[in-house]
Amino acid sequence: MQHDYLFSEGSDNQMILRFEDMLRMRSIGYFDVEEFELIAEHYTASLEFKKALLVIDEALNQHPASPSILILQSRIFFKLGKYKTALAILTSIGSSEFDADALMLEGEIRMRLGASLRAEECFTRLMDISIDDKDQCCLDIAYVYLGAGEVKMAYRYLKTGLNINPNNKDILFELALNNEEQGNTDQAIHYYNRLLDIDPYNEDAWFSLAMAYTNMENHQMALEALDFTLAIDDAFSSAYMHKGNALMRLGNYRDAIEVFERFGQLEDNRPEALVFKAECYEELCEYEQALALYDEALHLDEKLVEAYVGKGFIFQTLKDYLLSTENFLKAIEISKEDDEVWAALGENYLAEKKYNEALTVFKRSLKINPDQIDLWVHVAGIYIHLDDITNGLEAIKDGLIREPQSKELLLLFSYCLILTKQVEKARMILDFEISQELVEELQVKFPALDLFRMLKIQ
Repeated sequence: MQHDYLFSEGSDNQMILRFEDMLRMRSIGYFDVEEFELIAEHYTASLEFKKALLVIDEALNQHPASPSILILQSRIFFKLGKYKTALAILTSIGSSEFDADALMLEGEIRMRLGASLRAEECFTRLMDISIDDKDQCCLDIAYVYLGAGEVKMAYRYLKTGLNINPNNKDILFELALNNEEQGNTDQAIHYYNRLLDIDPYNEDAWFSLAMAYTNMENHQMALEALDFTLAIDDAFSSAYMHKGNALMRLGNYRDAIEVFERFGQLEDNRPEALVFKAECYEELCEYEQALALYDEALHLDEKLVEAYVGKGFIFQTLKDYLLSTENFLKAIEISKEDDEVWAALGENYLAEKKYNEALTVFKRSLKINPDQIDLWVHVAGIYIHLDDITNGLEAIKDGLIREPQSKELLLLFSYCLILTKQVEKARMILDFEISQELVEELQVKFPALDLFRMLKIQ
């Protein structure tokens, strides 16, 4: 009778309602073990752990020492982060070493407690006992190791699972992701392709394959994978966005514009799509069209940083530094920690020979991201131009710490040494080929520096 009630249509909800009614009446009637498990799992899934533990307490009153109820109680305490309590409950079950669920849970708990060797023992015993779906078991163990940051152990179990079942799609996907995260993109692509051989209509696998090719800057192959993705799901928003970007990287700006138009028709992508289209027109040097699209995007979202930045770069290209600076400053108002915008603003001030203003914003950009070697060159050049050799040398030193082979910084370093009458040291530093282009670039930015004279001295 109970069995019929348990599996009848809508019985789960009725059972939970029945339990809720009994709670209100403070009188809990009989439930079998499986019913108690379903009720406790319902509350656990909805994060009502207090009720779930109340269910467990009543279940143990009615079914003392039920191994499955105790395992579930242990799992609830595990979810609550009470690992020692969970482990104590689990180890109280005498047959736990032969129970797959108990061994899996014990391994998870011991990993959380930092006892990785004991956890490995649990997983080894789990693989030794006779269980079905050993490949799935390997995947579950791999997830535990991935959650603990033990990538090598996770990889080992994924490979074992794949040896057991070469067609396990979930394992193939995890192996691909694992290799991609480790920078083994070729191997990731291998596993994505194996997965697609089994499941050629898996749009997520096609999309992930496209992202792997993108990481390798193989945009043509990425484009082909994205086309397969969209053939399966023609409303895959991110696939349109990345397809447009791939076309841009390949220089197919007109085609990219069409793709971004479709991207803008999906979900709430319109402002972002307008920016992407504007960037395409910018690459085509059709600046009026690009500016119009940026303005349209800002009409939809007045805090769209990318649109202000795009306009700033167009006006910078057109040497309209006033309007360029105006747009960069608007972008900075919205996003104060964008080092690229601060750097671009500094380029404007440098072009206008507003050296003190340029120095201030370049230093602000370097505070956010100190690995911008070109900005250390700018800062050093400005200080030298302002006859502040001490600070110029400090900037050169800070830059060379990050890029010891920077020819621009070494050239400026030698220039400072010559200014301070250290010609022999300068000659030692300038022991590399100096291109005319390199000197001219620095000379344009800092015309007061007589670099050509310095090279003659050298």
